[in-house]
Amino acid sequence: MKPPLIVVFLKWPKPGYVKTRLASKVGNAEAVTIYKALVRAVGLRLAQCQKEHLAICYAPASEADSIQRWIADDVFRECEIQHWWPQPEMDLGGRQAAAVEKAFALNYESVALIGTDCIDLDADTFARTWTALDEGAGWVFGPANDGGYYLGATKQGAANAESVFAKVRWSSEHTLSDCQKNITSRDSSFFTIETLADVDEYDDWQLVKNRLPS
Repeated sequence: MKPPLIVVFLKWPKPGYVKTRLASKVGNAEAVTIYKALVRAVGLRLAQCQKEHLAICYAPASEADSIQRWIADDVFRECEIQHWWPQPEMDLGGRQAAAVEKAFALNYESVALIGTDCIDLDADTFARTWTALDEGAGWVFGPANDGGYYLGATKQGAANAESVFAKVRWSSEHTLSDCQKNITSRDSSFFTIETLADVDEYDDWQLVKNRLPS
């Protein structure tokens, strides 16, 4: 049996393309610098995860070579990466659903989806996630303190990912609750692990910037 799979969603750090809400306060150039620091912090955390496989789900597809050099040779250099997947041209829900289906097509039993906004997730976060799935949860989410989530995970046989991420109000206080309604309406179980902070706005950044690895 394959180990669980962690899928990391990230973007090429181009001004105006990443951290746009944060950029409205600090400017595009500084937003890129912050984004790269967050990605590096998450990479260092993922280096602790020795029991999982890792997939990088990147955008845009046209920057594949540049992204692989940046990630594999720099910020994720201590991680073993099994898969590189370009993100399809879809909304966030569609991209996440596609990643889950691709993982299942490769015969992974369990998969977790994360971004690069939360610097506090670690090997224990994923251990609790896999345990919850093993003990009967169909979907596991790590709530963010803004109504969204920093982690979403599922297993073969749970509610279909496309339906879970359908008609979700993304980047709002309703994001996680919309996913929960979609899951429970399909008689699948919903479980949450600890709430953590993620970085979308300027105030979020002020709370975590002094805790980044040097």
